[in-house]
Amino acid sequence: MPPKSETQPPSTGTGTTPSDASNASIDPILLVLRILPYSFLRPPRLRLKLPTLTLPSPMTVYALVLLTYFMVVSGIVYDVIVEPPGIGSTQDRLTGSVRPPRPGQRAVHN
Repeated sequence: MPPKSETQPPSTGTGTTPSDASNASIDPILLVLRILPYSFLRPPRLRLKLPTLTLPSPMTVYALVLLTYFMVVSGIVYDVIVEPPGIGSTQDRLTGSVRPPRPGQRAVHN
């Protein structure tokens, strides 16, 4: 198969490309309204400065990595995500007050 050439032959269709179709309009008023405001209005030239960011020192990066490792290994990250319940609470049947349960309440050896 011969290689394709870089240049494309001119199309024999309607002669308008999709970009030409969006600019071409039958209504002359719409064309004037689209071009006239931009003939004398110019956007301002803004001279904005980008903030310069400096890289953190190697010791700062090491400290952040070590802190993150400690938080993951110790379970702090797990506790924040899963939010396991604490020791719980029980409601007193007589007074209706909420109290923490006593240790070993459901132990077999009581």
